[in-house]
Amino acid sequence: MKYKQSKKQNQRITRISDKTLVVGADIAKETHVARAIDYRGIELGKDCVFSNTRTGLEQLVQWMKELQQEHAKSDVLFGIGPTGHYWFTLAAYLGQQGISLVIVNPHHVHKSKELEDNSPTKSDYKDAKVIADLVRNVKYSEPKLLTNLHADLRILMNLREKIMVNLGQVTKTNAELAGSLFLLFRFIQLSSLVGYCFFGFFNNVTTKEVFPIELFASISPPCNLTILLAIASPRPDPPVYSERDFSTL
Repeated sequence: MKYKQSKKQNQRITRISDKTLVVGADIAKETHVARAIDYRGIELGKDCVFSNTRTGLEQLVQWMKELQQEHAKSDVLFGIGPTGHYWFTLAAYLGQQGISLVIVNPHHVHKSKELEDNSPTKSDYKDAKVIADLVRNVKYSEPKLLTNLHADLRILMNLREKIMVNLGQVTKTNAELAGSLFLLFRFIQLSSLVGYCFFGFFNNVTTKEVFPIELFASISPPCNLTILLAIASPRPDPPVYSERDFSTL
């Protein structure tokens, strides 16, 4: 395992050469800032401030192409500090342009920014340079961006997890309400709630008197089965409580 990690790290180190343009970008909601350096950390050109729109992304790509031509760089390694979901558009566009994208841990950026100017202050211009330096020092990871069917499956899985969590919360709330509002339900399972309701409903009455056959036929089959089971099943005797039981509530 350690050998594989060491080998992977060596591959990343050899990937950055004197022909590599290293770009670091600080991601925000609407406006991003990018700065470029070479493999030794020397800053190349001016910074690029671009918006999170198609026009802004085209401006970024044009800025990188100009730097490549000016400084004879054949490869681009683009690093970002992922902020929420704002970087998804940029990542998708760079992927279409064939530009390698890597991400830097925001915690590392926060810890390393004081090394830039011996000051803990934060700015988009400063963070872009810190991110570029971390990428140059191979302190990054490569994201796995899913597309097409795989991206849809991930979205569906996330939705399913949220639904299951909400379902568990609702089930727990129902159990708490049933236990606090009805003393009888404290002694039976929640799954038997419907059956016990029908036991009390059909006690000492006939189906035709209280529950018309027309209404019975209009109910969905699962409910019909529940009603029939409630009628056919033997009615348990209600529990007998003493004054002592109610005094403990």
